[in-house]
Amino acid sequence: MQKTFPQMTDSPEGRTIANGIFYDLFCFIVVPYFMYWMVWGLNDDRNTLTTIELIYHVINFLVVVFLFWRYLADSFLNFQIHTKECLITAIIGILIIGGWAVSVFLLGNSVENSLANLAAFSALPLPEMELQMLASDQLYYSPLFATICLTLCVPVIVCCLYYATGFAPVCSHNSWLAYLLVALMAALPRLISALTFWDPSGELVIYLCQLPIHLVACWTYQKTDTVWTPIITLAACNLLSCLALLLLF
Repeated sequence: MQKTFPQMTDSPEGRTIANGIFYDLFCFIVVPYFMYWMVWGLNDDRNTLTTIELIYHVINFLVVVFLFWRYLADSFLNFQIHTKECLITAIIGILIIGGWAVSVFLLGNSVENSLANLAAFSALPLPEMELQMLASDQLYYSPLFATICLTLCVPVIVCCLYYATGFAPVCSHNSWLAYLLVALMAALPRLISALTFWDPSGELVIYLCQLPIHLVACWTYQKTDTVWTPIITLAACNLLSCLALLLLF
């Protein structure tokens, strides 16, 4: 059991965690709320909405790199020392996440229901947050730039703002509590959206489709004790799903 869920020591320093929590609240709660009103009347302008979503990814990426630069550099040392183990773990994570996403996609497309169809396109590519459009919709309207953002920017954002900020500090003391905390962190933006502007059932479907991906990515983090393993895992999953969807489109 210890080999499957080993003791975890890699974690950002307290100040970095505090900055991460502050930016979590800003980009996952404050920004979506204001963006809803700023794009009022643009619901049919999919190209503009896609551009806004991609700008959101890029800004989040730049802020996260600024806040977590030292931690990312320090954590990369452990990845360099244990490269083989990290890559093997990442491959396992990719296979598990890929199997889950394919299952959800096939099941969602086999049922004539709007929520089932939403589920089919909600698991992957995994964004840090959707403002107005699913990541798959962003890919449809801007194939090149969406693929770049979802593959290079989003994994770093997710792993720093969800996992390094919430999961890693707790996992060194109680791994199961850490997984529960990540589940709650991923639920908070959905809950706020469901209680304000968006359909609660749709938000629940998206949450349930994406939660297993977060948990598997966190396991790769714990298993290798470096944030770069889940970054690589999510980057590969997002890239493969982008390519698959582009072929489908």
